[in-house]
Amino acid sequence: TIFGYTMEATPTLKFKVKESVSATTGAAGNITMTGATIAGSATGASTAKNTVSIGIVYNTSGSPSVNNGIKVASGNTANGDFSVTLSGLTENTTYYYCSYIAIDGTYYYGSVLSFTTKKKSDDLTPGDAVDLGLSVKWASHNIGAATPEGYGNYYAWGETATKSDYSSSTYKWWNVSYSSLQSQGVIDSNGNLTATYDAATQNWGGRWRMPTKSEMNELITKCTWAWTTYNGVNGRKVVGPNGNSIFLPAAGYRGGSDLGNAGSYGNFWSSTASDFINYSFYLYFNSGGYYLYDGFDRYNGFTVRPVSE
Repeated sequence: TIFGYTMEATPTLKFKVKESVSATTGAAGNITMTGATIAGSATGASTAKNTVSIGIVYNTSGSPSVNNGIKVASGNTANGDFSVTLSGLTENTTYYYCSYIAIDGTYYYGSVLSFTTKKKSDDLTPGDAVDLGLSVKWASHNIGAATPEGYGNYYAWGETATKSDYSSSTYKWWNVSYSSLQSQGVIDSNGNLTATYDAATQNWGGRWRMPTKSEMNELITKCTWAWTTYNGVNGRKVVGPNGNSIFLPAAGYRGGSDLGNAGSYGNFWSSTASDFINYSFYLYFNSGGYYLYDGFDRYNGFTVRPVSE
């Protein structure tokens, strides 16, 4: 006490530093008819001082939140990247989702994104050799591709290796007649390529070969065809009489050193030579239809979809 006044100790001031909390919504992947995997990240929470939860919320109506959606927590309870797997979804349905971070019961959300589950018709029959209910099994992908939608390699008819220039000057069988092809052992008595000159057999082994004209015609006349986009690639989904299916990408063709009509047209060689010199039968399709032709020079590079007995 000084001169009648009582002096109190100066109080100690405590400042709480506000953490910068954020949630980032990531992309949806591995989308199927009934599930998807969602990525996300969260930052700014101290698990030493707070009760923290991170994950995603989703719904089908938009603007998802913990009060308007289904919450799926991540197993990771710390800051950083995470992913969650959704299951039990409805096919061909759009879902809206966002990441969240919850600190002591307060939720912070990332931006809202969406994805659509696949339709039942989008799924293809698995396996390398697909039984469509026809006389032969059809490969699930082209030579040189690893997936149904992959373009793969391009071959001149009767050649078994790729090249940089698809023109008459680089073609082995230019202006060689049907009878000469037979006498040289390039085609058999039915007009189909022999194993030595079959791109499927030489690249994939003896179990596989190029389809004949009649087998391609069977694919056209006995199956249901639909122009579609599969994993971002235009082409035709072909469903056999037994319900199994394959996808043929619209891979275009190679003429000279150029790739033409990719994404708009599909051209697949058969093994069958035409009676007209320099022509062979091939499968052609676009968004308007699908046909079997023999009016394109053999030196052009087409894709090959093998068949198996």
